Amino acid sequence: MTVELGYTYAIISDLQFITDSGGHLANYVSSDFGDVTATPVNKRLGTTIAEAEVLYNSADIEMPVRDGAWVEVADAEGVRKALGLVGFRQPIPAGYISMSYGTEVPIEFEASYLLGPEGAHLNIAGISGLATKTSYAMFLLNAVQQRMGDRVSMILLNVKGSDLLAIDESPKGALSETQAAEWSRCALEPIPFRNVKYLYPYAQKRSATSYSNTSLATLRPDILAKQHKENRAFNYFYDVDTMKEKMPLLLADVDDPQSTLESIFEDIKRIDVASWDAFRSDIQMRTRRGQPVAGNIHRRCK
Repeated sequence: MTVELGYTYAIISDLQFITDSGGHLANYVSSDFGDVTATPVNKRLGTTIAEAEVLYNSADIEMPVRDGAWVEVADAEGVRKALGLVGFRQPIPAGYISMSYGTEVPIEFEASYLLGPEGAHLNIAGISGLATKTSYAMFLLNAVQQRMGDRVSMILLNVKGSDLLAIDESPKGALSETQAAEWSRCALEPIPFRNVKYLYPYAQKRSATSYSNTSLATLRPDILAKQHKENRAFNYFYDVDTMKEKMPLLLADVDDPQSTLESIFEDIKRIDVASWDAFRSDIQMRTRRGQPVAGNIHRRCK
C-alpha cells in the first residue's frame, strides 16, 4: 500500500561542499601548483550537501522525509503555503520576496492581526539612520488605507521633522518603471495618503518660523499656507482644565512618601481659572515669599 505524504516544504539553513581531495595542498599541487588554467590529470569528485529545516507538510504529517524523494524548488503558491500566508479573510499587501531562482512571492498580513482585534501589533527591525523602517511603515500604512478605506483611522506622532508633514502631496517627478513595477507587484497604486489632517503646535502666527517645534524648521511656508487654506491644518493646545487632570501623570513614577506632590496637585485642581495667563498669575501669587495664602503650594515653595 502506498502512503501519500503530500508535499513537504523546507528552507535551506546551511550549505557544505565536500570533495575527495585530501586538502588544499593537494588541490594546489594537482592544478600545476596554482595554475587555474591547467587541465588536471584526474578530476576531483565533489558534491554539495544542503541542510534544511522543515516548515510545512501539505498533508499535516510530521515524519522524516524518506531517502530518494524528489526534491525541487517551490513555486510562489508553495512558498505562501509554507509561510502560512493563505486563507486570509482581509489581506493587507506587505511586499514581496524575490527568490534566488527568479520566483517572486507576494507577502500579505491578515488585517485582524495587524490592526485588531486579534493582535494589533507589528515589529519592524533594521539599521538606524537609513530611513528604511520609516519608509516601510509609511508603505504599509498606505497599503492599509488602500485596502481598508474609511474603516481605519490612523494617528501619526511625527518625530521625523518635515518628512511626514506632506504625506498627502505627490512626490516631485514621476516614478521610474522599476518603482512603478514594485507597487504593481503588491497590487497597490503609488498614490499619496488621502483625507489627511495635520495638527501643529499652537502659535499666534501661522508660519513655519513661528512654531517652537524644531520639526517645522524646514517646512516650506507655501505648503503650510496651502494646508491651512484647504482646511487640512489645525493648531492643538492643552487647556487649563485638561492640564489639571493630566499633570499628576507627569510625576507618577516619583517617590512621594509624605504625599507632598499629591497635596500640591489637589490644590492645583481647586484653582478656578480659564486661561493660562490667569493660572500663572495665581501660581505666582501662591508661591510668593511671605504671601499669607493657605495651601500646600505656598508651604512647598516657600
